[in-house]
Amino acid sequence: MRRAHGERPVTAAQPPLEILDLLVEHEEALQDLYSFYASAAAGSSDFWSRLAAEESEHAATIRALRHKVEDGSVQFRPGRFSAPALASSLEHVRGELAKAKDAPVSLAQALSTALDLEKGLIEASFYEVFEGDDPQLQHVLERLAAATREHRDRVRKASEENR
Repeated sequence: MRRAHGERPVTAAQPPLEILDLLVEHEEALQDLYSFYASAAAGSSDFWSRLAAEESEHAATIRALRHKVEDGSVQFRPGRFSAPALASSLEHVRGELAKAKDAPVSLAQALSTALDLEKGLIEASFYEVFEGDDPQLQHVLERLAAATREHRDRVRKASEENR
């Protein structure tokens, strides 16, 4: 599902399944970034590894929701979702990973980057992309949004402790 860097730009008119694939890629990119931070940070490896594992769970959850869209049991609400914003955020995450691989990143820098990324997910409301009668769907979306808020709060707390 992962796209090569530099593939064609995303437009608002992209089919819903492609947009959902972008959401999965975004979660996987966050997982990659946090995994890299874990491998590069001796004292905070567990912190970053936990975030990375949770991003992997988010990607799996979105994949499961994608299957519901594919089989028609869940409808996609494109009017409440900006594919270009998601694509831009995805490229930003990939750029942060490239920078981290290119030069050492301090814990403070990594935390600042993670905080910005998690805040961006909340502000963009990337998980508000489905509608349907399935109460389980609403529960899953609420869990994803709550997990993102929890990531933001956990990263913020670590950042404050690191000052």
